[in-house]
Amino acid sequence: MSLYTDKRAVSEMISYVILIVIALALSVMVFTYLKIDIPKEKPQCSESIALSIRDASCAVDSSNSQMNLSILLENKGFFTIDAVYVRMGLKGKKILVPLNGPNKEELSFYISSGASPGLLPQIKYPWFNTIPSSDLTPAKGNYTVEVQPAVYSKNELTICDSAIVKQDIACK
Repeated sequence: MSLYTDKRAVSEMISYVILIVIALALSVMVFTYLKIDIPKEKPQCSESIALSIRDASCAVDSSNSQMNLSILLENKGFFTIDAVYVRMGLKGKKILVPLNGPNKEELSFYISSGASPGLLPQIKYPWFNTIPSSDLTPAKGNYTVEVQPAVYSKNELTICDSAIVKQDIACK
């Protein structure tokens, strides 16, 4: 009596093992690539950052085609605010003109309240600016002012997207 052995079953098992090894090797390669390529942590603002506009006024100086903007900011949150982006535009416009920023050094951007850098919690900060006609066409009317705080997090200035405050003002 002879024993019948099926050698095809052994080759099928080896092919399944090879397929599993290839799949595992590919998954390890993809995981390693993504781990290296994707940034570890993105600096974020705390949810307790709250900036408010206490008062805002605007005056158009038609003699030299400029607008004078005055805003009283108050830090209502629990953390120091290091910088503020201020934007302004006609009421109803979606895109507002930036009035300050790190590249416009003549306009206040980084805040300091007294001896300490940054706007401390529960402190008011007056922000004044003369807006030249090159930034915004000065005209009497209704405008929207938008302020957006920024804080230093891990030695990097982080813009707080969730803490934007808008207020409508009338320029006279």
